[in-house]
Amino acid sequence: MISNDKTVQFKQQFDLLSKNTKEYDITVPYIVSHIVDKLPQRDHFIDVGAGRGNLAKPLSAHFKHTTIIEPNQHFYHEVLDWALHHRRNMSGVSGTWRHAQVDKADCILLSHVLYYVPRQTWMPFVAKAYDSLNPGGSIIIILNQLSNGVTDLYHHFLEPNAWWEIASAEGMQEALLEADYPLQSVNFRSFIRADTAHEAHELIDFLLLGRATFDTPEKQQKRVDYTETYLKHGGRYAINSNCSLITVTKPLE
Repeated sequence: MISNDKTVQFKQQFDLLSKNTKEYDITVPYIVSHIVDKLPQRDHFIDVGAGRGNLAKPLSAHFKHTTIIEPNQHFYHEVLDWALHHRRNMSGVSGTWRHAQVDKADCILLSHVLYYVPRQTWMPFVAKAYDSLNPGGSIIIILNQLSNGVTDLYHHFLEPNAWWEIASAEGMQEALLEADYPLQSVNFRSFIRADTAHEAHELIDFLLLGRATFDTPEKQQKRVDYTETYLKHGGRYAINSNCSLITVTKPLE
């Protein structure tokens, strides 16, 4: 169980990331025009690991009903309060996807959520989503590519057995193809930016998924050195966050 302080810190860091990336500005229009608009019906949308609603909020406008699955209480209540204020038909499950009981959906989103899932449960996690689709429905999986700045953080700050466990776009595509799931994939170029070194340090902590701590002067200096050497560009800081959007569509019966 994550402590209250850790939960609040996670929210603050996620808010910082959300304000400093253009990924959502790129992916939302693509999802709407290339996936949502082509669905045979748009009755129910599920966002698994909805976070602060960066995708659930805009995409909910295209469905009759939206369900968010979110264990972080701060995010969960924030998104549902937003939906009530904006008169969006939205409900939620305050817990994990593994234990969630949901109605069949036409579109299920797994955006940057598989990082928090143990490697041996990637496919059961996706299989539950596939089984929860209506015929003709689609799963959308968004993950970082292996060749980006976030993966570089893993290699620099984590032991190999730790970063091997973290899902990547390439690893998930390979697993899906081995399991005979039909898929399509498109790549997006994106950056996460920061105005100060402190903000960059907060983003590094968040992107390392709680798998690294900076609780000694030596570790803190290592983070400073990395930030100034690899992330600083013209007085600001930037982390390459290129990602892939994978679509798995269930055949019509």
